[in-house]
Amino acid sequence: MQQLMNSIKLTQENQEIAKSIVNIANAEENIVIDFKDIQQVLKSASVADAQKAQESGDDAIPKAMQKVVSKLNSLENIVSVFVRFDMHPDVSLIELVGAMDILDNKLDENAEVVFGTVCDKSLDKLYAKVSVLSFYK
Repeated sequence: MQQLMNSIKLTQENQEIAKSIVNIANAEENIVIDFKDIQQVLKSASVADAQKAQESGDDAIPKAMQKVVSKLNSLENIVSVFVRFDMHPDVSLIELVGAMDILDNKLDENAEVVFGTVCDKSLDKLYAKVSVLSFYK
């Protein structure tokens, strides 16, 4: 895993976001990112960007995703994206789908999107954090 992380060109401040996303490949009891998906994307990665946002209240997940999308550079040049959702386990999958639609509607139709969740019962049911690691052409 560390060798793969070292191959990504990221600023120091974005390293923590990237690590949190890659680390959910090892998580249990969550919707996880498959390590093979990570390997496949990182083989062709040259430039990466990492962004995160958090929200509380109604529609926290789509609002956080909208914030993240607004921070990403050159959406049309993104070839792959990893998304991590941190949320309470009672959050509906429908909310996740809505958030993913926000991202998907901004990307090229050929962009590969992989997501996973980390469910934490200690989080408020109306809180969400979205972290995105994107790779460019």
